[in-house]
Amino acid sequence: MAHDFTDVDFMLETLDDMLSQKGETLTISCTVRQLLFDGVSIQPYVDLINDPIVQNVGAVELPDNLADGKFGLFKGVCPTLF
Repeated sequence: MAHDFTDVDFMLETLDDMLSQKGETLTISCTVRQLLFDGVSIQPYVDLINDPIVQNVGAVELPDNLADGKFGLFKGVCPTLF
């Protein structure tokens, strides 16, 4: 997503620094259910995208299914259907 936003190394490094300050890492631990159905928190990324500094560089819109700050491959689908 960051590379779609910009290919300027300075901006990519700044985005990385902002996420690091929020305690974000490249990997997370979660259950299969969270990853597939319930969703895993991506709130720091949502906050970063909505940050006025980022928005001033170029408007970035989150997809509606990520607006609640969670990502799940099948979020919103009843897991009993599988």
